[in-house]
Amino acid sequence: MELNKKQGIMMDFIQNSREYQPGELISNVLKIVNNTNRTQDFFLTINIPIEWKMIGKSERFLSLESNDSIFIPVRVYSNMEAKGNLNYVINSLLQNKDGYVIANAFLEVPFKRTSTWSASIVRNKVYFNYGSDTARFDIRLVNSGNSDEQVLLNLRAQRNIFIIDEKGNMVPSNRFSVALPPKMDTTLTVKVRKIEKTFRPSTEEYYQEKDKLLQQQENIYRVNISVQDEG
Repeated sequence: MELNKKQGIMMDFIQNSREYQPGELISNVLKIVNNTNRTQDFFLTINIPIEWKMIGKSERFLSLESNDSIFIPVRVYSNMEAKGNLNYVINSLLQNKDGYVIANAFLEVPFKRTSTWSASIVRNKVYFNYGSDTARFDIRLVNSGNSDEQVLLNLRAQRNIFIIDEKGNMVPSNRFSVALPPKMDTTLTVKVRKIEKTFRPSTEEYYQEKDKLLQQQENIYRVNISVQDEG
């Protein structure tokens, strides 16, 4: 509640705030009291967050007699994209005829946080083109909750394959922090390079391994992927 002692005008929302769901109707009552000894004329403005919808007028002219009060219903539809774990503000201003603010009131509107995200591989098997030692695969991250998420992506490649960047350089760390905006899909492309096996011609295993490779039509390289909340 804000009190302007000079004018004796008091204004406040009479109901305590609570947690809401995105898109829910926020309903409250604004109380204005004139504690002065004369009639007061003022202009009321109710400001709401962008893309929210006000039911009724957001601006109006009021005239309030001495020691009188008025109750004004405030009904606002929140946006479906409102973020959880974040407080929005509905702000009411009273201005006199000269445009000076003589009272104001704030209503904090918190939203319940819903954490729902998932990770998947677009294709769980990719192939190296003939004559190429590089390949790529995609990881799809979906945040269907209503708040920002920060997840940790961990890629563990086997010894004969490693992660590279777009310039072909080996990535020094296989752990990546990824920000996921709410209600959004994020696709990450991972590029890998294989390392051809080498053999020592002086050992018997060389000939055995060589025969196996000649008979084998494809080599299998594995990358283990895990995703978790960062924190």
